Amino acid sequence: MALLICCEGANKKDSFNLNEARKDSAVTIVEKDKLEDAILSNDSLDFESNRTSIEKSIVSETRFALNNENGVPYYNSQIGVFIEGFDVGKDGSFYFLGGDQEAILVKYTGRKVQFRKKYPDINPSSFYNINDSTILMLNKKYSKNELFWVDSRDGAIINSFGKIIENKINSCHFTDSTLIVKAFNITDSTSTDTELGVLKFDTRGNLLGYAENVNNVKNEIVRIGVSERGVAGNWMLGIWNGNYLKLIQEINGHFNLYVIGTDGNIIEVRKFDSGPVWEALFGSSYKLINNNLYVMRQENMEVVISIFDMEELHPPQLVQE
Repeated sequence: MALLICCEGANKKDSFNLNEARKDSAVTIVEKDKLEDAILSNDSLDFESNRTSIEKSIVSETRFALNNENGVPYYNSQIGVFIEGFDVGKDGSFYFLGGDQEAILVKYTGRKVQFRKKYPDINPSSFYNINDSTILMLNKKYSKNELFWVDSRDGAIINSFGKIIENKINSCHFTDSTLIVKAFNITDSTSTDTELGVLKFDTRGNLLGYAENVNNVKNEIVRIGVSERGVAGNWMLGIWNGNYLKLIQEINGHFNLYVIGTDGNIIEVRKFDSGPVWEALFGSSYKLINNNLYVMRQENMEVVISIFDMEELHPPQLVQE
């Protein structure tokens, strides 16, 4: 998916004490079946006194210059700066995909460039680091809709699969090792409002079937935390400790971090004040890996990667084992 980007150490708790947890001003424990109603109505719990600043859980930040010659590649349009893809490897390496006239893939370890690869005939629109050895890239330029495997060590193309779909693709992204595609004129899965359907493919471009939504989760999970008055933002961050993590921004600007079981039950909710890092999610990308949440945003002509400690965002004593 094309991303329009807008221009210390954590204290770990090793044991769980329910009484101590109830005293924690950042955590509210209530009966599960009453939790969501209390959050949406806000009439039975004083959540304002339980808010914490999201910036408290930032472990570190790394900055890179936006530059198509020797920095993070980007596409400059009339409405803003686009980065086509951002990912993080298990070793903490950063991958950026962008470029103006041609696609450029750059890998950083720390602030050191490991490789910088140009693809003159390809305009990948999404990519994903499968297992730190292979990167998936989809080229939808001129509706070619080709899927490529790329070596994460040097950016060389090692396999390709095309054309995976005839229909024109509107947008695409990878969730885990599944490619999710929003395409036009998909029979039986097309919205009458947008004429778009959602399909899912495996890593070899084989069609797996229809997806309920672009997050490839049950629709009821997507709707959790969304009140009748609506929300300002709704993000599925990924899976952590076997549970879904979801972030909701309320109309008033505050944020709710949901921990949701695979059965759709809410396990916990934490409330955060708004802040520049969370607010940047509107025009940024993120990756949940290595017990950290990486959020990419832009400040002027720099890319900033903020790393959040998940043990601070979600205390270990409330995690379902």
